[in-house]
Amino acid sequence: MAPTLGQRLGELRQSRKWTQSEVAQRLRVTAAAVSAYERDANQPSLEVLKRLAALYGVSADFLLGIDNTAAPERARQGEELASRLQQLARDFAQYMRDS
Repeated sequence: MAPTLGQRLGELRQSRKWTQSEVAQRLRVTAAAVSAYERDANQPSLEVLKRLAALYGVSADFLLGIDNTAAPERARQGEELASRLQQLARDFAQYMRDS
């Protein structure tokens, strides 16, 4: 089963070693609101959802479970693809020189 919004929020916060109070200050909401979001007892407003996505560096789609690839993972995949393409271009250039 896919993680809920609250589970994702809790995991993201804990991975940064932030308290709910610290997140609340950054979002300009109460610590009780952050706790409610993480327990799935309440849903953030659209504005707070946008701020959460920006704060954690992920998309709203990731937070909502629409896209299960977090932004850092997607960036890593893009970097790997770019690296493979560069190696392919070098290999092709070497092949052309050797032919």
